[in-house]
Amino acid sequence: HVSRRAYAAISPRTNPEVLKELCDLLGYEPVTFRAVQESGQAILHTDMMVSIGDRFVLFCGDCIADANERKLVLESLHGTGREIISIDHEQVAHFAGNVLQLQTQNGGRVLAISTAAWLVFRPDQRDVIQRYGRIVESPLPLFERIGGGSARCMMAEVHLPRK
Repeated sequence: HVSRRAYAAISPRTNPEVLKELCDLLGYEPVTFRAVQESGQAILHTDMMVSIGDRFVLFCGDCIADANERKLVLESLHGTGREIISIDHEQVAHFAGNVLQLQTQNGGRVLAISTAAWLVFRPDQRDVIQRYGRIVESPLPLFERIGGGSARCMMAEVHLPRK
């Protein structure tokens, strides 16, 4: 959370006022936008269309219909210095944005991702993603079909100082 920015797709499950209060409390800058699936339905969870790693971002700009909002979000993401890996609506539908980069005990990096998400990436995207950590891929069809989420939804991040 080096960039101290909180990216949030505004939806019935994301309250912009509460987000601003949280950002003020944590010293973060809120970056909000409206995002939709290819069907036009709202993206309810931002982590379906964006995943921010330590040196990369998986991002579906096509989900942001408003060109000005999309431009502002892209400028903010570019400002973090991370490499942006663009994904499309079909990849979002297969949970390509719902991945999580983790750090191992010895400081290595892994990317937790479902089989469905990994298989929907193009070969050139896979080449780029693999530069940022070892891929830990698991089949999660039941969770994805019934639960509506994927690998990232099954984990929580802990950013506490080591004791």
